[in-house]
Amino acid sequence: MKQSGKVALGGILGAIALICLMGTVFPYAVYALPALAGLALTPIVMEAGVKWGWLVFGAVAILNLFLTPSLEARFMFVAFLGYYPVLRASVEKRSAWIRWIIKLAVFNAAMVAVFWLMLKVGGIESDALELFGVNLPLVFLLIGNAVFVIYDLALANINFMYMKFLHPQIARIFHI
Repeated sequence: MKQSGKVALGGILGAIALICLMGTVFPYAVYALPALAGLALTPIVMEAGVKWGWLVFGAVAILNLFLTPSLEARFMFVAFLGYYPVLRASVEKRSAWIRWIIKLAVFNAAMVAVFWLMLKVGGIESDALELFGVNLPLVFLLIGNAVFVIYDLALANINFMYMKFLHPQIARIFHI
């Protein structure tokens, strides 16, 4: 792909990601739309490579900090959901066990970091995080790991479908 095609594709996909992130004004979209914004970066990784994926993620992450209405959505995009499709492409060449260890370690570290940021910056009271003696953040982290595995498997299927159906059209438009 020519340099101009990479820039154009990166700009278009970055704009799509930002539009998704600006929709987080709706309460139920705080997790879904940052995940969708991260998925929007998948084609740049598949068409132009991991380096371009990191560049587009960086640009979107910076703009996200100024334009996204939800503080939690900002943190989720920057801390994990935005770069995960790029990281996933980097890790896929390893053996299955190593891949899953890396993916789960990154996910759990990112979720703990987001939780800590929400406590310190978001103003959440730590007393409100326990219900009937149950540590809610730990329960959410366990459920989050299960949801993350499903998300990763769905991302693999989306990548397959992209290469099968959309890649030929993108290659024709951007002269790959």
